[in-house]
Amino acid sequence: MQKEASGIQRHLHAQIVVCLLLLSHLAVPFATAAAGSTKKGADSLLQRRLERKQARLAELYSAPMQPVQHSTARGNRPEKIGLAAKVAERRTERLERAGLRPEADAYHALRQAILDAVNHERALQGLPALTMNNDLQTSAQLHAEDMLARAYFAHTTPEGLSHVDRIKHTGYAIVDMEYCNCAGFKAALGENLAKGQRSVNWVMNEWMASPTHRDNILSPHFTELGVGIAEGKGSGTQIADRIWVQNFGSLEMTPNEKLETRN
Repeated sequence: MQKEASGIQRHLHAQIVVCLLLLSHLAVPFATAAAGSTKKGADSLLQRRLERKQARLAELYSAPMQPVQHSTARGNRPEKIGLAAKVAERRTERLERAGLRPEADAYHALRQAILDAVNHERALQGLPALTMNNDLQTSAQLHAEDMLARAYFAHTTPEGLSHVDRIKHTGYAIVDMEYCNCAGFKAALGENLAKGQRSVNWVMNEWMASPTHRDNILSPHFTELGVGIAEGKGSGTQIADRIWVQNFGSLEMTPNEKLETRN
């Protein structure tokens, strides 16, 4: 949706997707399905999908990134080898080239204000409050900065990475079936974008006035939120407007009844 006001071109975009067991996803709003699991071949299937995603991400991130490593030993947590360091290093390089503001903490108050505003709207509808999630915040912030640095505005990057790809790259909604001792899981993921609004009240009013964005904010399927904010500074930046990104998510595990009975 596009609106013209006060000489500023403002844009809004929203997407919703529900992901099911082993990282498969349905591109329909709030699809629900039972996620059954067979342990056989799960690790190898997940690793192959991660490797394919890693190959696609290499086009976007020039610095090499280590894939998420999944242990096959029960009780061991999966380790993200070098991922956080590589993401931080690449992010700093992009900011310096684009002339963006490197102090991400400068937006802490704005992110908290967005969370408070979202939870206020949810409370009015009798919905539980969302909590801030670090992985969702990382995904949202990186996407805001990438759109600003490369002068585009979309849920999908020029390389074809969707919001689902970007969120999963942080490790969110990736479950080691051997570790979780669960029969399955389902994850709901969503994203709201906006550009040009200069205040929290402004952007929240426009999101709430748009049915698709409102649906994300008031969805009973979401439990967590991440907020990304970026704006231009310097001659290297092509988009001068402030960009806002909301990444929504939830992860629900299905208990392993056989394991519980055995215990």
